[in-house]
Amino acid sequence: FHELCTQPVCDPALCCVSIANVFVRQFTISLVFSRLLRSVSGRMMASPSSQPSGKVLRRLEETAFHNITLRSLPVDSETKNFVRQVHGAVFSLVDPTPVERPRLVSASRSVLEDLLGISFEETKRPDFAEFFCGNKVLQGARPAAHCYCGHQFGNFAGQLGDGATMYLGEVRNPSGERWEIQYKGAGKTPFSRSADGRKVLRSSLREFLCSEHMNALGVPTTRAGTLVTSDSKVVRDIFYSGDPIMERCTVITRIAKTFIRFGSFEIFKPEDPVTGRGGPSVGRIDILTALTNFVLRMFYPHLLASGGSSESRERDVPVWEPGGKSEQMQRQKEKGEHMGEEVYARLLGEVAERTGKLVALWQCVGWCHGVLNTDNMSIVGDTIDYGPYGFMETTSKQYVCNGSDDSGRYSYGKQAEMCRWNVKKLGEALMPLLSSVDAVTSALSRFDESFEKTYNETMALKLGFSVPPSGTKGGACVSEGVKELVKEWVEAMERTGADFTATFRAACLFETAAERAKSPSGSSVASLSADELADRILETCASPVQMAENNKPPFDLPKLAMLQRLAVVHPEVIAQFGLDASKLGEMEQQVQEWMELKGRDPDGKRSEDGKIW
Repeated sequence: FHELCTQPVCDPALCCVSIANVFVRQFTISLVFSRLLRSVSGRMMASPSSQPSGKVLRRLEETAFHNITLRSLPVDSETKNFVRQVHGAVFSLVDPTPVERPRLVSASRSVLEDLLGISFEETKRPDFAEFFCGNKVLQGARPAAHCYCGHQFGNFAGQLGDGATMYLGEVRNPSGERWEIQYKGAGKTPFSRSADGRKVLRSSLREFLCSEHMNALGVPTTRAGTLVTSDSKVVRDIFYSGDPIMERCTVITRIAKTFIRFGSFEIFKPEDPVTGRGGPSVGRIDILTALTNFVLRMFYPHLLASGGSSESRERDVPVWEPGGKSEQMQRQKEKGEHMGEEVYARLLGEVAERTGKLVALWQCVGWCHGVLNTDNMSIVGDTIDYGPYGFMETTSKQYVCNGSDDSGRYSYGKQAEMCRWNVKKLGEALMPLLSSVDAVTSALSRFDESFEKTYNETMALKLGFSVPPSGTKGGACVSEGVKELVKEWVEAMERTGADFTATFRAACLFETAAERAKSPSGSSVASLSADELADRILETCASPVQMAENNKPPFDLPKLAMLQRLAVVHPEVIAQFGLDASKLGEMEQQVQEWMELKGRDPDGKRSEDGKIW
């Protein structure tokens, strides 16, 4: 906290309190918190050092934008910024809304220097914050809002889009890597609906710290470059209690390979039979094809015969012009622009594989995404949109980190299922480019294989087993015996309500009797025997009251009975809430288990937990 709050920012006390309020409940384990501060504070807030030998870094004015995305995909012809349905376009040009007295709260050295090639010394400039809140726009940047749709909590919501974020453009760093830059919280766009297009310090801090922490944990993610707050204020009702307060407008700069998502391909969806909503660009197969081809060329070039460097790929992407006036685009249009079903099927399969790996890594660090809608799923398999999220403490499949997720659709135990469902929806969106559903079925199989493989390998490593590198000759990398142990271990954590992180931390200290005998006398590293390890884990297990609170079902029995009757008479009604007879049956069992938990004796539970461990 001291390192974060003694930088030249406004209201250090406010900054400290905001961080504390957000993270104290989420990061109660000292190991996790110290690791977060090491990975974030140490890497981001250390005093600037001299430029490493051979590392070419630039000033802000030397940042070169390429903006290949806007040149390759259709941009809305309407340039005025007002809320509307955006037809026949993937982006709409916008201007950021200025804020009063912007100042830098934090900046990531690794993002600025390693990804963008901008010297960290630039953060000392008096006008640095002006460029990273939208008051001034870097030369060559072209702010635009992305149009996309999405299935929200299982139902198609129609047009959504960047309501509070803005694409700035792509920067190629001195190493030749291409990174897209985005403002979040810089004001209204055509997709803001009834919102103000702003973010506040509280939520922006959460995204800034968690995205950098996830990167440090090795989880694919978007990155956070800068965090700028201001004296401009907006009204927010933090607890939805009817007691709104004024909070500081804050802008975070996000960096990613791309912010194109599953929902980007849903703007072509015809009217949904349940919600009655359709995408704003229904029937525009030409735009769907151009968007898919763009993703292939820029992010999956290995699936194409041409391949090539980043620069050559950009040259190969046709420039979009209204009516196909470009000779290159016209030539593609005459050929139907279709690269072949096999190529599109391979793309869908690889997206599914990356998504399966991503959610497995989330599960292995106890992290939960609170809004796993199709518009929050990256087309390149990165974690995006840190809205509601949480690191699970008491191990429970029912853990929900989003207060508005009443049905538990995005609970910890359903994260993989929901990501798989989203892959299926992406496949449906790509069906105009595919001749059969076989490609979707195959992609879902690749998702399953990727998830299981990544999950078992990562959990085995967490338990201290050596895992051969992927692709090692001899088949599966994790033996069936180890897989069974991983399953039993996680089941024991859930049955006893053990703390997810503290349990694995304790396991790090376990040594067999033979290993302890070999340890040098007076070793500074504490070790645990099997019995001591079990006792250490038992100390982290939740009480019956805590477990009942953590596993509280979304509905009580009378409400559940009403929904079950409704499911028989009008199944289409409960389908709008992402429910069906099967899910209601699961909820009924959850209610019964919850009632049993409430009546358990604490001493009896501890005795049973001891036997399990």
